[in-house]
Amino acid sequence: MLVKAPETSVQVVRWRDGALCKDRVPLDEFEGELLRSEFVGLCPAEAGLAPDWPFGLGHELVVKRETRHYVLAPFVVCGHCMPCGTGRFSFCLGVEVPSLSWQGHGGLGGTVALRDERFLVELPSTERPFTYTLAEPFAAGVAACNGIGNENTVVVGFGAVGLGAGLRRISEGAKVSVVGRHEWQLSLARRAGMEALNMDDSLPSAIAPHVVVATGSVSGLTAACRLVEPGGTIHLVGMNVDDGEWRSQAGGDFVFFRRGLTLKHHYMYTLQQLREAVRLVEEYESLLQEALIGPLDLQELGGQFPAARVGKRVIVAPHPS
Repeated sequence: MLVKAPETSVQVVRWRDGALCKDRVPLDEFEGELLRSEFVGLCPAEAGLAPDWPFGLGHELVVKRETRHYVLAPFVVCGHCMPCGTGRFSFCLGVEVPSLSWQGHGGLGGTVALRDERFLVELPSTERPFTYTLAEPFAAGVAACNGIGNENTVVVGFGAVGLGAGLRRISEGAKVSVVGRHEWQLSLARRAGMEALNMDDSLPSAIAPHVVVATGSVSGLTAACRLVEPGGTIHLVGMNVDDGEWRSQAGGDFVFFRRGLTLKHHYMYTLQQLREAVRLVEEYESLLQEALIGPLDLQELGGQFPAARVGKRVIVAPHPS
């Protein structure tokens, strides 16, 4: 009877010589406790990096440690530097990145090394732990809504980040309007108690003092310029507020100046906001099944991302059960 030799190395994706590459890393090079990614959410941005990687991808991770499931934070902002003190976590001067980062071992692979337990957020008891891969993008939406209070809010784009922003605002008692292109998104918004507007229809003007753009696109920013009230704030998630090309396509600096608009950029978040995102997933867990396709075994994907993955998010189980 053949006995399989124990693994002495794992395959990871990491930066080397200015490019993402696949490496085999000896297990004794890892610092800390090795954890396996049970479920991985595939972010659209990562899908465009290398669609033929034949193993678990992504930084939206649910890991298992002993008998419990956890969300593993991809980064932790310091919370006390000057940018953090003003809510601009994306500009944190002391951000820490655990080993699942692209700069570290296990960056986009199925194995990560836990060096600090702060990076773990325990999940509630659930039969659908894969749903909590949504917590990481939800946290970006939660951060974008930080400090808004109970003022009316429009969310442009209702993918995972927009879902997090919208559900956070609804949980705070605010009136929320969602602008999206896909009927499943609009239906999901209505079921959650939000107004739903189709991006392709004629949009009203100036309906809220705060607009969260969760599309990462010029079309989303253009829509936000129409929907935000004069003197209001546009919160951009994953978009650079200083990108002159985007601003010019959205109407130019004159539009922002004439209407007295404020633009804020968001992407990173605190651990507390990641915990808040986990709580939101728990509260709306049954509803969120409409936002997911998954989990899929990597063999079902054939080493390829689905060619037409527009809309619902894919969850991968990187290891055979």
